[in-house]
Amino acid sequence: MAGNEERVGRGLELVGRGLRPYVDRQMANRHGPGWLEERSRRDSERLGKPVRHQLEDTRLLLTLLTEEAFFAEIIPPPGTELAAEVIGIGDRLGFRPFRDAEAAQALRVMAQLLRLVGARDLSAETQALLLPPKPAGTEPGPPVSAEKKAEKKRVPFGRKPKKAPTATGASKTPAKPAAKSSGRSLSVPQLRFAALLVGGLVLLALVQLYGPEDALDDPYEGVHADRPLGSELASYQNIELVKGFHLALLDDPGRPRKGAFRGDLFYTAGILTASDRRLAVLPPGDKGSYRVCRDTEPRGSELSAEEITKGRRFCVTTDKGAIGLFTVTGRVQKPEPAVRLDLTVWKGPRPE
Repeated sequence: MAGNEERVGRGLELVGRGLRPYVDRQMANRHGPGWLEERSRRDSERLGKPVRHQLEDTRLLLTLLTEEAFFAEIIPPPGTELAAEVIGIGDRLGFRPFRDAEAAQALRVMAQLLRLVGARDLSAETQALLLPPKPAGTEPGPPVSAEKKAEKKRVPFGRKPKKAPTATGASKTPAKPAAKSSGRSLSVPQLRFAALLVGGLVLLALVQLYGPEDALDDPYEGVHADRPLGSELASYQNIELVKGFHLALLDDPGRPRKGAFRGDLFYTAGILTASDRRLAVLPPGDKGSYRVCRDTEPRGSELSAEEITKGRRFCVTTDKGAIGLFTVTGRVQKPEPAVRLDLTVWKGPRPE
């Protein structure tokens, strides 16, 4: 199976292929057929050095989507927001590795952007990278060194990753022993011991206060351990889930926390994503219930921007057995894009 870096890099290549004809056509309609040369001339004057833009520059195409105001008028929302997300994805590639969930979400963002600009075939190709096929009979190869991995990393947008210091460049001279501390100041080992001691006491206090860590999100542990199957555990109204935030069904979901790709449900690039890939969309008019959510087959992990409409109901089941029924009550764009939700949580059976 292709690694996360290769999959994200391939997705960026597909974005470039899809945006080139679209951006060129739209910019030519607005600014004339010589728009690319004019852009190069203006940027050369602004930067004080020669600049020659090319249509093969994916970052330039994405930047135009975010800077040229007319694109926000012709691309369905959240098109320009998605373009800004893809720029961040490209800037990260080659510098910081992608976890599985992060790579999957990055590919979803790219696929949605391609779909919104009309490149549906390339969007489907990008979506297919979420679960790349494993060649039959492939055997795992020998371990690859960190140096070889660094050489294979894709570097989009003309940036080069920083090289890690090599062992040959390190000094072979033995380190001098640390000078003895004077007065009552603590040595480094003593400071480390003190930090560990304080951290341990804090952790012990939290465990005593809340119970085991799993109890925070497990309906079969902690305060919910003795509740019967099907019990309503919590109910919230008008939760505001802001872009880049997440919530957990049993850990104060009324107050979402910052950070995407976390919790049980997170919101980024106009998409709601269930971390455990158990999201079920209910038919229009179905008010939902514990039994409906329990018995409805999950379809995957995400609710697209087009599906996040007022009155939409969907269920999310966690790998611990908590079941949540969400109702979309509205969307806002200012000061930050956000989805407003009502939520009811039940204790369900543990998923197999």
